[in-house]
Amino acid sequence: MVKPQYKGRSSINPSTSSSNPDRPKGVGGSHMRDRATVKRLNMYRQKERRNNRGKVIKTLQYQSTVAPGTVARVEPNIKWFANTRVIKQSSLQKFQDEMDRVKKDPYRVVMKKSKLPMSLLQDRIKSHVRSILCKDLFLFD
Repeated sequence: MVKPQYKGRSSINPSTSSSNPDRPKGVGGSHMRDRATVKRLNMYRQKERRNNRGKVIKTLQYQSTVAPGTVARVEPNIKWFANTRVIKQSSLQKFQDEMDRVKKDPYRVVMKKSKLPMSLLQDRIKSHVRSILCKDLFLFD
């Protein structure tokens, strides 16, 4: 006897399972999960297929692979950066110059609270310059 060939899954599944997005409206009525929720929950239930050596044969549906060496970019979406503070380079430079003048004068004090991080106020190039006359001693035991 010849086995019938597999023709694939039909687009409509007749089962009334809660994991079937195409199930008919039943006793639950409007309190049933919608199609998007059922598909998302089924996606979490997936497992990747591996051969007997442990190599992945079929990856998960929601995972994508990027070729090695490609640069990944983050899409600039405003909702991801809404909770950050931004300052222009010119106003930062002006504020740094004013702070330098205040630091040099012992009779002036800054009273206004700034919401800038203090690490922005220090010039990194000037702070890392070492003196040429400074020498390190290397002692061998």
